[in-house]
Amino acid sequence: MSPYDRARDAFSYFKDEPRVAFMENAGGSQVPGCVVEAVREHLTSHCAQLGAGYGRSHRSSQIVRNAHEWLEVFMNVRGLGQVVVGSSTSQLALNLSCLFSEASFMGPGDNVVMQQASHESIIGPWVRMAARVPQPAGGDGSSSAGGGSGGGGGCQVRWWGADPASGGSCAKQLEGLLDGRTRLVVLTHVSNLLGDILDLPAVVQRVRRLAPAAQVVVDGVAYAPHRAIDVAGWDVDWYFYSPYKVYGPHLGVMYGKTSAYAALVAAGGDRDCGPNHYFIDKHQLTYKMELGGASHEGCAGLLALQDYLLYLLQQQPPPQPTAAAQMAAAASSTGSGPAPSPLLGGVRMSRAQVEAAFELMASLEQPLTERLVSYLAAQPSVRLVGSTDTRPGVRVPTVSFVHRRKSSVLLARDLQEAGFAVRCGHMYSRRLVEALADAGRGGLLAAEAAERQADGEAAPNSSGSSGAPGGEGTAAGSGRDGVGGVGGGGFDVQRAVDEGVVRVSLLHYNTPDEVERLVEALQRLL
Repeated sequence: MSPYDRARDAFSYFKDEPRVAFMENAGGSQVPGCVVEAVREHLTSHCAQLGAGYGRSHRSSQIVRNAHEWLEVFMNVRGLGQVVVGSSTSQLALNLSCLFSEASFMGPGDNVVMQQASHESIIGPWVRMAARVPQPAGGDGSSSAGGGSGGGGGCQVRWWGADPASGGSCAKQLEGLLDGRTRLVVLTHVSNLLGDILDLPAVVQRVRRLAPAAQVVVDGVAYAPHRAIDVAGWDVDWYFYSPYKVYGPHLGVMYGKTSAYAALVAAGGDRDCGPNHYFIDKHQLTYKMELGGASHEGCAGLLALQDYLLYLLQQQPPPQPTAAAQMAAAASSTGSGPAPSPLLGGVRMSRAQVEAAFELMASLEQPLTERLVSYLAAQPSVRLVGSTDTRPGVRVPTVSFVHRRKSSVLLARDLQEAGFAVRCGHMYSRRLVEALADAGRGGLLAAEAAERQADGEAAPNSSGSSGAPGGEGTAAGSGRDGVGGVGGGGFDVQRAVDEGVVRVSLLHYNTPDEVERLVEALQRLL
């Protein structure tokens, strides 16, 4: 059995829908059977409120505790901080921004630096936070150019802008934005549209040198499915990822460095900071930030990811959680105590095994990336968005492009009809796509936009399968600066932003054969 077949054997999708190649993984991965069964096992055999003292409650508490310990290994925390499990990365980022506001960590005259090539969930909360800071005496709270309004508050928003011709972020420009009044730097490890990997260690070093008072917040959502997270090695203060894009349940996870959180608590003084109840010790990061508690069954699914990774490494056979669930149910009914469920076994993977699993996944993705990127880069009818450098340290197989004449909406629909689960749109990286659609600055999407829109007149409102959230029509009436009306090239700018790009996003369980089929389909359609 090939490594690709071994990986696919763990997922029901590839048995249930073999004719549709799943290439929309940046929106959410498929889930292995062991994770699905672990969630079911918790709900049927361990479901109870935490900390009540009886047997089932004890098992549920142990599973939640084990999941947090596993996440510390998975993210390589090494005792430097704590992890928080929430409903989504978007919610956790919003909660963290509110904590910064409550602590008055930013004051009049301070500034925050944000990377324009980011998902809106990681930057929108900080734009609103900056707007809530009181104005300095005689100040105007203006935002630096690039990425739209800064909100007019007393804390200046400085945008690390995206190159309109490529979407890339220039390190030299970042250095010019940092100073002694920078209190926060918000970064994206991998763009969910470009697929380019930020040299995070180098950027963090620049921030520490030029803005020593700043905390570093990183969106790792598009990085985590492809490479091992290493928060300790990168020296970040806050790091987010979404388990549902890493073969798990629909959750968000946030890491917070102990020293960074302590600085927030100290800035807040005697005030109670954090979204959870006033009587919860504000020094307990996890408890204070897990509003309503972590999903118990979601924690079971997080734990079961170990089984898939070990299986992928061929260090254990396919897991059988169903049998464990039956044993747990029998134990619960007879009062004989906790069953020998894998969920109660705690952390069973070493950090070295985590890294080995992701190295294997990267090696499986590499030929897929090389084939697809090299093909698209060679097509005169296509504009590739993102780097043509396919080295593992430079990009992941999240590949976006536009046709020079054909509408992204129609091209995505044609690919879906040909048997490929892909999508089009701005993927919630709307500020990035606005920059790419800026005709006055040579935006990549502005070129030939009028021709693409003429081609798409047959389907002017395609908010269906190819243009759902993050796709066409999601920002109508948004009032964003510089968006709306007719652009300098004679095209509808907002429509160009909403239709965005066609995105193909692959993972280690996609196969060379699927990519060849995609190339053949593109040959017919381009």
